[in-house]
Amino acid sequence: MVGVCWVLWRWEPSQRQKPAHPESIWGAIRGGFHYAWYTPKLGAILGRVFLFIFFAGVLATFAIVIGGNVLKVGEGSVAFMMACMGAGAIVGVYYMQPLQRRMGVERSVALCTALYGLAMLGVALTPSLWFACFAMLVAGFNWVIVPTNFNIATQLAVPAWIKGRAMGMYVLVLWGSMAAGPAVFGKIADSKGPRTALAWAAIGVLVSMVAIIWLRLVPKSVEDYAPAKRDPVANPDNHAELQSGPVWVAVDYRVTDTRADEFRTLMHHLRRQRLRNGAAAWHLHDGSGSGTFTESFAFPSWGARLRHHERTTKADAALEDQVHALHAGEQGPVARYSTTPPAGYAAK
Repeated sequence: MVGVCWVLWRWEPSQRQKPAHPESIWGAIRGGFHYAWYTPKLGAILGRVFLFIFFAGVLATFAIVIGGNVLKVGEGSVAFMMACMGAGAIVGVYYMQPLQRRMGVERSVALCTALYGLAMLGVALTPSLWFACFAMLVAGFNWVIVPTNFNIATQLAVPAWIKGRAMGMYVLVLWGSMAAGPAVFGKIADSKGPRTALAWAAIGVLVSMVAIIWLRLVPKSVEDYAPAKRDPVANPDNHAELQSGPVWVAVDYRVTDTRADEFRTLMHHLRRQRLRNGAAAWHLHDGSGSGTFTESFAFPSWGARLRHHERTTKADAALEDQVHALHAGEQGPVARYSTTPPAGYAAK
C-alpha cells in the first residue's frame, strides 16, 4: 500500500471539464444499467465474467477445506499451498503481455481458462499436498491473466463518458458471481463432499468455454469511441415549452423501395444507439409502403436530450450518416420536437 499511496500522491491528473448538463446520481445509475442492457459487446464481456468467476471463484475456499479436512495437513502446509497460488499470480503478471502478443487476447484467455479449469480439477483430485501445491501454482498463473483481460476488455468496449459506470457493472457482476458460486457449490459440498463440489466447479469452467464462440472479449468490428464533437443542438421554436417536461423527437425519412430493407436494418442499430445513449423509448413508424418513415424517440427532459447529443461518438455519428444517406428527399431529415408523442407512436 505504501507504493500505491506514493504514486497517488505524486499523480497529477489532467483537468477534466465538467459536463454542461450533469445528471443526478440515480439518473446516472439508471443510465449505467440502461447502457449495459442495450450494448451487446459489453453484455458479452459481462457474461464471460459471470461464467468464469461463478465456477472459478470457489477454488481458494475449497483448497483450504481439502488441505485441512481431506489431506489432513497442518495450517502451515495449507498456508504454503495458498502461497503457491500467489506465487503463480506473480509469474502470470510477468508473462501476460508476451502471451497476448504471441496469441492474441481471445486465444490467450481461452488457453488460460482451460489451464485454470484443469488446475482446479487437479486440486479436487489431488493425492498429496505437493501435487496440490503445483496445481495451485498453475491456477494462480492463469487466475491473474483471465480477470485482468476481462477488466481491460470492459474498459475498451465503451466510450469515455460511461467508462466508470461500465466498470461498476463489471465489479457488480464479478463480486456477485464470486458470492453466488460458493453459495451453490457449498450446498453441493454439504451433500457430496468438497472434492466432488470442486470437481464439478472445474468441469463448469471447462464447459463454459463453449460460450467463447458467442461471447467475445474482442469484437470483430472495431468502433471509434472518440467524441464526435458535433455542433450544438439548435434550440427549436418551442424551446421554452420543452423545459418543463418530457421531450419527444420525431424525424421523417423518405426512402426508395429498393433501399427500404437496408434502411430498416440500419434503423435497428440506430434504435440501440439512441436507447443506450439516454433515450427513454423509441419507435419507427412505417408509412404503409409509401416510402415514408418516421423515427420517434423520447427523453425525460431537455437536459437529457442535450446529454444524448454530447455523448455521440464518431461511431454513432457514422451510423447516423449511413441512415441519412438513404434519405431520398431534397433536404436532409429534420428533427421535430414536442411534449407529446407524435402521431402513430408506439413505444418499443
